[in-house]
Order: sequence, then structure tokens, then C-alpha cells
Amino acid sequence: MGSLFLLFLLASLALPYLLKDRIHKAVQENVAQRLNARVEMDPAKLHLSLWRNFPNLTIAQGDLRVLGKGVFRGDTLFSAKELSLSVNFWSMLFGGELSVKAFYLDQPRILAKKLASGQANWDILLPQKEKKPAQNLAINIRRWQIRDGYIVYDDRQARHLVALEQINHRGRGNLGQPIAELFTQTDIKHYRLVWAGQSYFERQSLALTLDLKAEQPAQKYTFKKMQCRFNDFALGLEGWMQNKKEGLEMDVRFKGRGNGI
Repeated sequence: MGSLFLLFLLASLALPYLLKDRIHKAVQENVAQRLNARVEMDPAKLHLSLWRNFPNLTIAQGDLRVLGKGVFRGDTLFSAKELSLSVNFWSMLFGGELSVKAFYLDQPRILAKKLASGQANWDILLPQKEKKPAQNLAINIRRWQIRDGYIVYDDRQARHLVALEQINHRGRGNLGQPIAELFTQTDIKHYRLVWAGQSYFERQSLALTLDLKAEQPAQKYTFKKMQCRFNDFALGLEGWMQNKKEGLEMDVRFKGRGNGI
């Protein structure tokens, strides 16, 4: 029994290091084939661990950056201090389905920009000449978290601007299932909204708590609990919405909280 445990311990410590170079090479090759962008991934900052989220394998990449090309040269489309994914390592090792169980983003910075000409910096997917058989990939995420995020949507054509600063978000649920139970909490310290050149909000705060049941086969969404706070104004929502052939049916109740409604 002790020998088996020791063998398992040694294997769990050695396998991530044996796979590290192969994983980095596979990611780089796929990026080069699919994205018209420059992706910076330092292999020295790629870390694999079976203990961080046992029995799943955690793949963490530090200081990841996606840089634009052409007219967007010099723009950073996406960056993160750390991006980590937890996958079912043992099933993947023996040729089974690759399933993503959790992800974590630390200090992500996203810039979505559209020029006055209509060119968008997120249009970076390269056309694929031949369709290769896709590896079995399942999104069965149970936990996710975003820490200290920053997102900007800058549409020069329509004169829209949305800026979200210091985003902290966490959630849990069973994403990828026909009937999903989701619970999320989001806090945005500052947001700014300019629409069609008109400024509506400047350095406002936003907080959202959502407890949702999504029934995909019936296209029904039940809001067990939804609380939204804009600065000092709080609003609650409960009820359900369902998309039917006859149209959208709903039974929704709004509740003001601490604001006299």
C-alpha cells in the first residue's frame, strides 16, 4: 500500500513537468494557426500542478499578452497577470474527453476597439483551409473568478465608450449542463458610459448578485435572487422568463431596497 502511494506521489510530481514543454508547444502552434495576433507566453512562467485543485490538473500561465497587428499594432488586446485553468488530467492523459472544470483570471486587461472605418481589433481569427477533427472538449466549469479586471469597449464608428475598472467577479455552478444552477457576485468600483457621443455615467459604482436557474431545453430562466446596486440605489428582481413559440413569457417582480420604492 505504501509503495503504491509513493509511486502515485512521484508520478503526480513528475508528470506535470514532463508535459510542460509539450503543452506550451501545442498552444503556440494552435495560436499561430488560428490567430492573426502576436501572443506572448513566457514558458518560464507556465506552471502545472496536480495539488492546487486535486485531482484536476491546474495549468497557470503568468504574464500573458495578446498584441494587435497591422492598424492595431501597438495595442494590447488582452493581458493578464495570470490565467489558470483546471482540467480533468487523468481522463485527458488516457485519451478521454478534455473537460475544463475551473478558471481564474488575475488582473485581466481587455481592450475592444472599433475604428471609424469599421475595423475591429477582435477580428483576429484566421480562416481555416481544412477542418481538422476537434478534440473532445467539454465546458463543465464549476468555479470561476476574476480579480481586479479592467475592460474597455471603444467604438469610434458609433461613438460609444464603455469602461469598467477594478472588476472583481466570482461564481460557481454547473456550466455546460442542460439545466444549470449559477450563483455569481460582481463588483465594479468605477464604470463610465458614453453613448453616441453623449456621456451618461462617469466613475459610478456597480454591484450585482445573481442566483439563476437556466433550463436550456425549455429555454426558461428563473431568477431565484437578483440584487443590483448602482451607487446608493439598490434594486431586487425575482421571477422567471421563458422563450416560447408564441413569444416571451415572464413573471417578474421588482423590489426597491433601501431607497423608498
